[in-house]
Amino acid sequence: MSANKAQSNNPPQKVSLNDENLAVGARSTPTEFRVIVPEHEYHVNHPNGSATRELKPPAHACAKLSQQPLIADTVVQLANVQNGFYSNSKDAIHISASWYGGALPPITSWGSSDHRAKTSTTAPVHSLEALPSPPTISPNLLIAGSFQSPTANYTPSLTATSTCPPFRPSSKDVPSFMPEKDSHHPLGDSLKPHSTVSDSSTPLHAVPFNVKLSMNHAGSASQQETAPLVKLVADSVAHAESSEDANKAFHRLVPLLKTVHSRNLGSFLVKMLKECRHHLPLDEFYLVIYSKDAPKEITIPRGEQPGMADGVSLERLTEIKLHYLIRESFRIPQAFHNGVFQQSMLRTVDFHDFLRTVLAMKILFCCVKKVDDPSQTLPRLAIYKVYYIIFQKLFLKYPEISNSIRVPQKYILGQPKIGKVTKLIYPDLGRKRLGKRGESKVHYIGVTWNEAIVDHDTLRLLDLGVTDLSDYFASRAIPPKRTPVTRPLEKQNSQHIFTQQLPPIPMPSPSKPLLSFVDFSSKYPDWECSPRVWKLTPNSAPKQSEWARSTMKRSLEVLKRHGVNLDPLITKLNTGNFADDQCSISGTLLQSVNVLRDSFSSKETYLHLYLAVMLLLLPVIIASDQEVPKFSKAQLRASMKECALKLENEFAVLPGTDSISVTTFAGVLRKMIHINEMTSSRVKVSTEVVFKEMIHNVKSLTTTVDHIRNISAFEELFIKGATAAMHAYSDDPFCKRSATNGTASVANIHHIGKSFQDVVLIATRAVSPVSLEDKEGGTPKDVPHQLFHLSAKLFHQVTLSYPEIRHLPIRKITFIISYFLNEMQQTSFAEFSRRDPDLSRDTFKSWWVFSSMFQEYMGVMSEVVALSHILV
Repeated sequence: MSANKAQSNNPPQKVSLNDENLAVGARSTPTEFRVIVPEHEYHVNHPNGSATRELKPPAHACAKLSQQPLIADTVVQLANVQNGFYSNSKDAIHISASWYGGALPPITSWGSSDHRAKTSTTAPVHSLEALPSPPTISPNLLIAGSFQSPTANYTPSLTATSTCPPFRPSSKDVPSFMPEKDSHHPLGDSLKPHSTVSDSSTPLHAVPFNVKLSMNHAGSASQQETAPLVKLVADSVAHAESSEDANKAFHRLVPLLKTVHSRNLGSFLVKMLKECRHHLPLDEFYLVIYSKDAPKEITIPRGEQPGMADGVSLERLTEIKLHYLIRESFRIPQAFHNGVFQQSMLRTVDFHDFLRTVLAMKILFCCVKKVDDPSQTLPRLAIYKVYYIIFQKLFLKYPEISNSIRVPQKYILGQPKIGKVTKLIYPDLGRKRLGKRGESKVHYIGVTWNEAIVDHDTLRLLDLGVTDLSDYFASRAIPPKRTPVTRPLEKQNSQHIFTQQLPPIPMPSPSKPLLSFVDFSSKYPDWECSPRVWKLTPNSAPKQSEWARSTMKRSLEVLKRHGVNLDPLITKLNTGNFADDQCSISGTLLQSVNVLRDSFSSKETYLHLYLAVMLLLLPVIIASDQEVPKFSKAQLRASMKECALKLENEFAVLPGTDSISVTTFAGVLRKMIHINEMTSSRVKVSTEVVFKEMIHNVKSLTTTVDHIRNISAFEELFIKGATAAMHAYSDDPFCKRSATNGTASVANIHHIGKSFQDVVLIATRAVSPVSLEDKEGGTPKDVPHQLFHLSAKLFHQVTLSYPEIRHLPIRKITFIISYFLNEMQQTSFAEFSRRDPDLSRDTFKSWWVFSSMFQEYMGVMSEVVALSHILV
């Protein structure tokens, strides 16, 4: 023992490779590298297995490598793992996976410190002939900068070797990005403990070139009501190969990730989970996905230890790292891996939605199995309850991770969303209502429970309703421990605390939304900017206004200089031909985009194309059924919808493309489609009666006058909208103004409200229940479009003529109008019971369709005007 103590004060010695006690078969990576740990910095010399401070590495890697044994308590045998869910064992076991993507793993293991001298077993060492090939993605991709400084953890050690087999697709339909492992993997042959006892003087930061499991003694700490944990640290080869495999798999996913947006998130997650679901248990998946930072520990129930004898440990470690990379891609797409996703649509995916959806899919994958027997059925409600129960059990099982969630209900999907997720996972799954009349429930055909996950306790809870389940788990939740607050004893110190002046927190500067051309300073021009001539001509597509024609002409001239000619499309639309052919909207626009891409045109040239197309389509989009027939409108919408889909899914994801501008333009096309659909909305009752009721709704607000302030309820409505808009879009809404400026601001808001009221009253007086007559001689039933046509005309010709309104930014004007329209819908709905049911239905429908149409129109016009200002 004294000899051992004396030896501990000397530098660690090399272990001879000819030592008979060392077994042959395990492999380590022969290299020397600099390892940086937060708050500590070491140079690691792998030949002697020691870590020292301020030691410069040599110029080349060492040719041979030996390993210093580690101190441990006992040797833990590894067993194959069944994909179970819970274990009743109370022993605490920790599992940890390193996230370093370099050729070697981290230099220490993480866990509880134990500085008592213990015996341990040593791991056999064997040298490598060559280093693993570098990962396709940057080696730093898997480095987690949030790791804390490690502490000593004396554990038994086992060694493992592994190879990196080639990638093979698992199916023809879904591209494989996970590595396929050989059934006779060499990892299993080397997982045998060695009997050599090491010296107790092992350095604190010795390099662990082995797979080791540490088990805490039952009496060493108080037992917690949480899942027992296992700590897994792979050797250098396992870490190198798992990092390389994860990087290769992620590299194959990068092109697919660049195409992911909020509308196809579910499809991508299904493809990912179908490839990965056989390796990573549900518990580990929950901890990797919901870890607040880069995971330091992956916890699994005791008794579900990795079956490393079959090489599952390496696959599991690879999949953990891959899931971490995918999660970080959705969490910080703009900053992840040097901005590889900056020009992609990944930023449109809400990270909260990603967390909820991916866990729901994983739970459904694990709980439900498809069978060939059609007599096996599961109720749709039961599947949702099982998802709900398992999520709540995971939340309670891992309180350290769940503390970041706090409110689990915000992360639980509703029943309709789970139905959509189930359809994505099993698109061919049949459904049928089974049960007695009046008590039948929707069942899925050909599915059954996975008994390894859905145990008896889970099935017992299915008798409870969803509300009862919520109360059940709420009663089992452990409230957070309260920490007593110690008050300062010295009176002077407390006074100093309360008198200390805290610096003000700087507010973020306002910026325009990501997918919009409209800035906070964008305003309407001083001249009329109508998109069309407002005179109605039956059976004739409306003509462009002078402003629209001159603005489009300027953009067309720019496009012709780059080889794009839209004249055939213009001629076709002017003649009322909207058939889908080579000269259709979709064909012409996509061909023009390819021409600009082949000629390496600038971003501004693409913007000219978008502006010209929007100005060309707007007159037809807002046309009535008397001007453009319904059938022609349907053809136009189909072509525009196809164009928007191809722009988002094919063009926006190409490298070098301004995906933000493309997506913004595609969004404007979708708004136009919505407007065009609503132009054909009709009422069933008399048009004249509906108009009278809508006029009555407006006048009922103008007759109520506040004699104290001398304003009507109608004017007050606009003043409230203007005030809310000022606060919502002000550069500094909380700044201190002088009394003079404050009075002027109040007067200005009052003038704005008065001006909007005047415009609405003009529109009310101009409404005529009789407009154009159709071919049968009756009155047209398209009340919402008639009201929209009149309102849009007055907006451009009257509303913007008021200086108080014209000088407002576009976003404030849009906000005030939307506020008014929403209030009018509420006013109409409040009088629903007073009128005849059919009349009430058509009146409210007309208000709703008109409001939606006009708000969409305001959004489209704001994008057109802002884009025309950008290209001036």
